[in-house]
Amino acid sequence: MNQQTLFVYYKVPQTQHQQWISVVQGMQQTLLQKMAGGFKVSLLKRPEVSPEGLETWMEVYEHPKGIDPAMVELINEEVKVAGLPFKRASEFFTPLNK
Repeated sequence: MNQQTLFVYYKVPQTQHQQWISVVQGMQQTLLQKMAGGFKVSLLKRPEVSPEGLETWMEVYEHPKGIDPAMVELINEEVKVAGLPFKRASEFFTPLNK
């Protein structure tokens, strides 16, 4: 299996930061409980806010054996359960040193 890391990013209105941070963190905790051992999550944001008042948030998902399609499906299911209204963009990256 490829050691892929999944990066998911989206824009959040700065005025809604407090409203959504606990929702996203709760969703990620649920995923940690449901995924096999070694699964890691993190939540990041760009330090700057856009002129439109938007923050860019990044969810990062890692597993020692890589993120597989079943994991992506579970992440997407939890996003729906959490009710995240943001347009999400996803990208996979792999390590250069093997």
